[in-house]
Amino acid sequence: MNERDLLCCAESSRLKLGIHRTTWGRWRNGQSRIPRAAIVALQALAGEIFADGWEGWRFGRDGALYDPTGIRHTAGTIEAWQWLRQALDALKAGERVPGKDPAGELRAELYRRLQTRPPGRSAES
Repeated sequence: MNERDLLCCAESSRLKLGIHRTTWGRWRNGQSRIPRAAIVALQALAGEIFADGWEGWRFGRDGALYDPTGIRHTAGTIEAWQWLRQALDALKAGERVPGKDPAGELRAELYRRLQTRPPGRSAES
């Protein structure tokens, strides 16, 4: 998010940071340079993450984590990734139960954890 985009955010950002409306207006109109500290504070309010390796990731106002491509990730989906990785590792290690469909069970459990339906399935399925 560039500096000018940050200034187009809600008036609440200006109020939270205690920036006078005249100063805010000068920044928005390009009449004054925006101090680096203000840019960082605005980025933090916009949900950006400041750690190596997390460039482009941000937290949305809905509490979800958004990757650089804009895909939304929730605590549930992140937990499901970890569970799925562990389940796949167990399958690779040969921990299988005769007469069971491990792939189908994994898929069903993953969708249950994500609280979604598999693609192409209706609520009646």
